[in-house]
Amino acid sequence: WERPGPERLDFFDAKGAVETLLGDLGVEGAFTAEEHFAMLPGHSATVSVGDESVGVVAQVHPDVAAAFDIEEPVFLVELWFEPLTRAIPERPDYAPPSRYPEARRDLALLVPADTPASALLEVIRTHRARGVRISADVFDEYRGEGVPAGQKSLALAVRFRAADRTLGEKDVVRIEQGLLRRLEQDLGATLRA
Repeated sequence: WERPGPERLDFFDAKGAVETLLGDLGVEGAFTAEEHFAMLPGHSATVSVGDESVGVVAQVHPDVAAAFDIEEPVFLVELWFEPLTRAIPERPDYAPPSRYPEARRDLALLVPADTPASALLEVIRTHRARGVRISADVFDEYRGEGVPAGQKSLALAVRFRAADRTLGEKDVVRIEQGLLRRLEQDLGATLRA
């Protein structure tokens, strides 16, 4: 599939598609960075539900794609039917959608280079803010100029939504600051300047 405009799809788009599918099935997946043959290092992960692997999401190594005269990035999503269907709950949890709009913040965080993005997402998912649901997606990873050695920058779209009210700017700032403190305590993550 193609995205309108000059922006190319990347690994996080493919991962996001898998997360959406799993969410629609009522399943919470975890992504563990692992190297897979013919895939681009640092851009491949095993998909698990609980303790069971249910698939792989990865970017095909550009050299492999070039061998087939493909210049665009190529992504692999492989989901294994049997373990995935075992993980689908018979009666999925249901929570009615909030009538109130979400607030979104894009955050660029510096973390140790060996910290998987899934660790940040787990801290965010489990962070408690009274009456506010917090969710996030990773949309970019950067290593290079401007990022200290031994670290990487992860860009996240963080969403805040209250079930009973529209969140004001002060509410969002307060919750965001608490979340950033927790990310720093748990993972050594700091806001990138």
